[in-house]
Amino acid sequence: MELDADGQGQDNGLNLWDKMPEDNTKRQWKFIEFDYAADIKWALKTLGDRWKPQKKAEILAANPSDIQLVEWTIFVDH
Repeated sequence: MELDADGQGQDNGLNLWDKMPEDNTKRQWKFIEFDYAADIKWALKTLGDRWKPQKKAEILAANPSDIQLVEWTIFVDH
């Protein structure tokens, strides 16, 4: 893999994984698996953080008519 002027990888057609010793390949793969897992965790947390305010607004809007708005808001915030 070669980097272009922007630092992006360009495939040069070589499969370097085949040329790496097997123990080194396994070590490198562990790093890739960790990064992938960390990225998944970050993505799910970010989605949750962005989903909560919208969902909270929907729940507040669904206030049952027999509960005062102040009490409903405190309940939802809890």
